[in-house]
Amino acid sequence: MIRLSIQDIYRYFLYIIFFLNLSFFNIFSDLTYAIQRLSVYLTFLLLIIYSLQKRKSKVTAFTSITIFLFFLLVTFNLFRQGVPVNGFLLFSQKIFLLRNFSFILLVFPISEILNSKHSLNFLKVVFLLGMLAILFRSFIWFSYNYAGLNIAPGIIAERGINWTRYGAVRLQALFLDGYVLSYLLCKLFLTDSKNKLLYSIFLFIVLFYEGIIYASRSQLIGFGVMFLTVYIFKNSNSLNKLLKFLLLSLASCGAIVSPLYNRFLDSFAVTNSDYGAGTLVRIVGRKYYHEIWDQRKLLGFGITIDGNIFNGWKYYISDLGIIRILYQFGIIGFIICLMPILYGCRAGFKSRVNFEGMLLLSLSIFVLITSFASQNLYDYSRIMLLPLLLGLANVISTTKINKETI
Repeated sequence: MIRLSIQDIYRYFLYIIFFLNLSFFNIFSDLTYAIQRLSVYLTFLLLIIYSLQKRKSKVTAFTSITIFLFFLLVTFNLFRQGVPVNGFLLFSQKIFLLRNFSFILLVFPISEILNSKHSLNFLKVVFLLGMLAILFRSFIWFSYNYAGLNIAPGIIAERGINWTRYGAVRLQALFLDGYVLSYLLCKLFLTDSKNKLLYSIFLFIVLFYEGIIYASRSQLIGFGVMFLTVYIFKNSNSLNKLLKFLLLSLASCGAIVSPLYNRFLDSFAVTNSDYGAGTLVRIVGRKYYHEIWDQRKLLGFGITIDGNIFNGWKYYISDLGIIRILYQFGIIGFIICLMPILYGCRAGFKSRVNFEGMLLLSLSIFVLITSFASQNLYDYSRIMLLPLLLGLANVISTTKINKETI
């Protein structure tokens, strides 16, 4: 008879939740919102199991306070009236828009796993799930754009056939993309793995996905800073760090004077044929939402739907990245939502000599940078990463789990 430990139950449930939210079932139609509703139910089921668990791993005071503040933030914005952007929302609409914040509760079962002997295996399986999703979506993208085969209309329908760049329909990113990049870099630079060639191939595929299939500048910038973080801190020797910094500075100067850099810089201009419209709408949209936010800076104007019409134009607040949190939840809510990311940076930096510590540090920096662009951690498609990041920070801050020392 097979006997499952409590950590086994948590692991298998989390694998299911992560797998569901990687869009594998969006083949015939876009089931994203239905899957997220199911994920909310599974989250509370795991919370009930956790509450009945007799012996629990230690949770830091910072983690507990953060979760409590999130509870207050969500509850307050459910019942407040706020400032109407395009009219007031129904209570049911607010629940729909705020329900994914409940995913932060997964930090408890994740912490239990990371405090067990299954820690490294769990991190590896999560990486494999994310990598498999990227490979799957890359195949769908090539089939649709270059073979004329729409074998997964649900995935194409996630953003629609009009969401194009470079003459091809784009596919959106997934919540584990940054984690996959961080894991690959740490495996390549910090371990003696025999699979470095395979990891290098995977890294090329992921970068192709982010740069061409998703066509995101902020993801590439985030990866660049993540790469520098891992490269500079992979060795604790101060002289080596200084030499690496000087070499990277010279390389950066060389890149700046290259034509490729000028093309990348031009992509941020409103006159650019590929990116100009997106840049312009973000500038105008930020001004529009900023004027509304000016009425209630401390608490924000409240939760609102993503796309709002102003003077005949539709502005998506999700285009503003994590600044949308500042506008919707105010200065107080913005600070609360920054806390898990900054906590990850701090905990990761203090434990950067270990594999998990560097994984957390590079991932937190990636999330911080991309969130201030348009890849907000708290968007519906990325928020599932939040409990993983906070869980890593919580465990690394409290115990020395099965670590691979650099």
